[in-house]
Amino acid sequence: MEPNQGKRSHKLMTEELRNSIPKLYSTEHTPRAEKMAHAKFFCPYNGWQWFIVEFDGEDTMFGFVNGWETEWGYFSFRELAEMTVLNGVPAIERDLWFRPTPIEKIEEELSRVV
Repeated sequence: MEPNQGKRSHKLMTEELRNSIPKLYSTEHTPRAEKMAHAKFFCPYNGWQWFIVEFDGEDTMFGFVNGWETEWGYFSFRELAEMTVLNGVPAIERDLWFRPTPIEKIEEELSRVV
């Protein structure tokens, strides 16, 4: 069972989503502008965003992170799922309305916000 599953109103990772994200390293030869984000996680408390491009299906994800900096990197699904604030309230949520989006479009939108 996913950490904090019973404490949020939705699953952070559904089976359908898990199966739709490309496997880790499968897009490494795809040009950056053509890479797709398949999911978006966010923290409503600090504004950080994680755009998921690849996933090993268990824990390790690769994608674009918008936090103190915007950068590409690897991150742990389990660590995101386990983060809490305010006595156990889950800190990370999944954007339920997010649809697969080219990273180039996300970068353009984020550059307009800053």
